Amino acid sequence: MLRVLLVDDEEIIRDGIKNGIDWESHGIEVAGTAEDGEQAVEAVHLLKPDIIITDIKMPFIDGLEFIEKIKPDFPDVFIIIISGHDEFIYAKRALQLGAYDYILKPIELDYLNEILIKIKTEFAKKEQDEKEICVLREQVEENAGLVRENFLKEIVNKRMETDYIKQKFEDLNIDFAGQCFGVISVQIDDYYNITQNLGENEAFELEAEFCNTVRDALANERSFLSFSNRRGECVIIAAERHTEILKRKTVDIYNRIREEIRSRNKTYTCTAGTGSSYNSMEMLPVSYKEAIDTINYKFIIGKDRIIFFDNVRSYEKNEYYSIDYNDMELISLIRTGDKKLIEDKLHALMDDIKAKGSNSYLYMQIVISSIYMQAIKVLKDIGGSVEEVFTNPIEAYNRIMAHQTVESLMSELTTVLFSIADYVSARKSGRFNLVIERAKEYIKKNYSRDNFSLDDVANFVNMSTCYFSVIFKQEVGETFIDYLTGLRIEKAKELLLLPGYKTYEISYMIGYNNPTYFSTTFKKITGCSPSDYRDRFSNV
Repeated sequence: MLRVLLVDDEEIIRDGIKNGIDWESHGIEVAGTAEDGEQAVEAVHLLKPDIIITDIKMPFIDGLEFIEKIKPDFPDVFIIIISGHDEFIYAKRALQLGAYDYILKPIELDYLNEILIKIKTEFAKKEQDEKEICVLREQVEENAGLVRENFLKEIVNKRMETDYIKQKFEDLNIDFAGQCFGVISVQIDDYYNITQNLGENEAFELEAEFCNTVRDALANERSFLSFSNRRGECVIIAAERHTEILKRKTVDIYNRIREEIRSRNKTYTCTAGTGSSYNSMEMLPVSYKEAIDTINYKFIIGKDRIIFFDNVRSYEKNEYYSIDYNDMELISLIRTGDKKLIEDKLHALMDDIKAKGSNSYLYMQIVISSIYMQAIKVLKDIGGSVEEVFTNPIEAYNRIMAHQTVESLMSELTTVLFSIADYVSARKSGRFNLVIERAKEYIKKNYSRDNFSLDDVANFVNMSTCYFSVIFKQEVGETFIDYLTGLRIEKAKELLLLPGYKTYEISYMIGYNNPTYFSTTFKKITGCSPSDYRDRFSNV
């Protein structure tokens, strides 16, 4: 709502204007009144009105002086001058000083209404223009940000001359100067595992939040620039007077990023890899490649830390190596189901992988792929199939390979191989029947528990949920949910024939905490509602 200030030394005129106009219909409120120019100046600074209606002839400070005093500080205020016929020369002067319009005495309220309508229209147009300007400004800033990010990506991926980079920075209004330059890659740890169950928008929000955290950490650092690069990665380009200062600041910035992530109780961590520092911006692509190579060493060293290029050179060994790992012994252990020896063998393999130095990740990929394929072959050899152990075998393999440290990868591989060994042992010994019978007894004792689930039963028989689900359906002929539902409905039928139990009570007694859902399920299976079933069979 617009605000108006009424200024006149005659109370009858002030009240006449105040009470003679339907201000609310114009979307205007009377913010205040003043008796003379001095009071009016104070009132303008206090009330900050959008419209001023003022007499031109007043004591102390007349209307012209009043306009001269307030216009520099309030250039957009709409001023309407009240003047007599013999004061027209003053009215003209007032218009030159920035008044919007004038009205002659005696005041015609209809004409004043017309002026207010014009002001309201102009004010609305002005607001719309300002909004459009803001939108355009945001678009310009957004485009400038995209141009800036694209250029930063270019200079770490393509070698350019220093003079060209400096000129481009100047064109983009980027303040970036120093004697030594380096690149830092900061990445979300276990990005694949974190985002595989997220939607596209959720993953985008996670990355945006991460990059904003990095930018916040750089807020007071003049010569540290950042941009979002590949999925889950934010790149920092740094400049300083000399290498030691750059290294110290890099550690401080990384610690800020990590602490901010922890303070927000986020479920992820991040690792930073740094390239060497150089005395020329032309070497930024080299430093970036070193940063990427460095961060890959978290596979051996560990994640949630900063890793410097100089510190991983000791791992640059075994550059020429042969892959001589023989996995047949491990496969034999899977056939016999000896979990202890499988675990020991995997520990030895982990040490072997670490010993490969810079080639550890490549070595690991080849060896793990071979082990996985051989383990699947064992399932086929005994007449089984991988789908009976894993709902999605490719996803199971991807989960192994997505781990970014050798310890977490070997832990995932151990879980997978144990599931296969369990299946092989059970199939060879024919103990599926025994396991399923134990499971059925457990379900009968616990079916009435709220939130009773497949996980509970799988844990009881010491099997993975996925594996147990497949075996249960294979042996029983129906899924766990169908079996549990059937058991509950049969118990409900018994209880419905007993006097004294209400339908909602029976619902809770058999494990349904939602009576409506119970009634719907009951009717779906039996063809009638619980109350109809009771009426039909209670007297039989």
